Amino acid sequence: ALARPAPVADGLDVTEAEFAFAVTHELALTPGDLLDRRTRLGLVPADRARAHRAAEAALS
Repeated sequence: ALARPAPVADGLDVTEAEFAFAVTHELALTPGDLLDRRTRLGLVPADRARAHRAAEAALS
């Protein structure tokens, strides 16, 4: 069985795999780019704050 993709933060529907794809294939360059343009997590301030650390990690 396939493992379930890990969310970038508890309670969010965006996965680490989606962040990785955005960085490697869509060329996201900054946490803001990743959160605002490649996903819609930037639209909700609380979601943005919860996902920011994972966005930084995906870009490093």
